[in-house]
Amino acid sequence: MKHIDSNLTELTELRNEFVTDFNRHSIEKMTIEDYAMGDGGKENFCYRIERQLKDLGNIAGSQIQKFGVWFSKEENQYKYTQKWGNSVDEAFKNIRKSLCDLFDAG
Repeated sequence: MKHIDSNLTELTELRNEFVTDFNRHSIEKMTIEDYAMGDGGKENFCYRIERQLKDLGNIAGSQIQKFGVWFSKEENQYKYTQKWGNSVDEAFKNIRKSLCDLFDAG
């Protein structure tokens, strides 16, 4: 029982850190660097969702395109999924707006 309690406490702390770092205001002001995975940073939104919060819901294993915008090391540029827009900037703007809409709906 002690292991379960300590794991629950750790997961609660990770979740609390994430929602503090990525609150409604910070998401509204978030830059593409703060969001996109692929440049090696471990503090961005997508990295933390996929890697740090995996015990709260594992989304690892599928392609990086699931995030809509990412940094391609091979091409040394940001890439995007066209369903979010017609350019990297438009896609990121739409993703950020959708995240804010989720906050507003909650």
